Amino acid sequence: MSDNPFEAPKSTVSDVQANQEVGSLLDEPRKNPIGFGLKWIKDGFGLFKQSALIWIVITVIFVILNIIPIVSMVASLVFPVLMAGWFYGANELDQGRDLKVGHLFQGFSKNAGSLFGVTGLYLLGIVLSLAIAAGVAIATGSFDSFTRVAAEGGAMAPGQMDVMKGLILPGLIYFAMVIPIAMAVWFAPALVILNDMGAVEAMKHSFRGCLRNMLPYLLFGIVGTILMVLGMIPVLLGLLVVVPMLIAATYTSYKDIFLETFA
Repeated sequence: MSDNPFEAPKSTVSDVQANQEVGSLLDEPRKNPIGFGLKWIKDGFGLFKQSALIWIVITVIFVILNIIPIVSMVASLVFPVLMAGWFYGANELDQGRDLKVGHLFQGFSKNAGSLFGVTGLYLLGIVLSLAIAAGVAIATGSFDSFTRVAAEGGAMAPGQMDVMKGLILPGLIYFAMVIPIAMAVWFAPALVILNDMGAVEAMKHSFRGCLRNMLPYLLFGIVGTILMVLGMIPVLLGLLVVVPMLIAATYTSYKDIFLETFA
C-alpha cells in the first residue's frame, strides 16, 4: 500500500481476477440453450480434474455418511446443508484455491441458519406431498384395498390389478408436487452459501432458474443418467468419478444460470 495520500486506490491483479471469475448475481436467472447441458458436464469434468483425489475422498465420506445406520438418517435430513459444502468446495477450487475435505461440512458453520431453513422447507414439502397423496388414496379406497392385497401376500388376482391401478393417481399427484420442490431445492444450497440468500428467497430463485433451463437440464439429466449407469459397471468404482463430476457440473450450471460473467 502506498504512503501517498493523493494516489488513487489500486486493486491487486488477484482481486480483479477473482471478481472476473465470480461475477455478480443476476436479478433474474439466465435462460441458456439446450447445448449448455453438455457444456456443464464438460466444465464439471474440468473442475473435477483439478483436484480429483480430494473430490474422490469427499465422495467416499459422503457415501459412508449415507450408509451408516442412524447416521444415514441424519445425513438425509441435512442433505441441503451437505450439498452446500459441495458447492462451497467447488467454488473455492474454481477461484484458484485448494479444495479441502472439510469443505463438505462448511454449511454447518456458514449461513447455517438459512441452510437449515431450506432443509426444513424441503422436508415440509415432502411431508405435505405424501399426506395429500395418501389422502387421495384413502378417499378413493385405493389405500385400504392395497393394504388388503399386501396382507394376502401380494397375490395379483385379476380384480386386484385394478386396485394397483387405483394407486396411479395418488402416485402422479405425489410426483407432480415433488418435482417443483426438487427444483426449488436444486440450487438453493449454492445460493445460500455463496450468495448469502435467505432460505425462501434462494428456493424461489432456484425454482425460476430450473424453470428457465428445463431443456438444457433435460439433456444434462439424460447424459448424467447414462454416465451413472456406466459408472456402475466397474463394481460401482466409476461412481467415485461420475458423482463428484456431476456435482461439479451442477456448480458450473449455477454459474451460467445465476451469475453475471465478465469478459
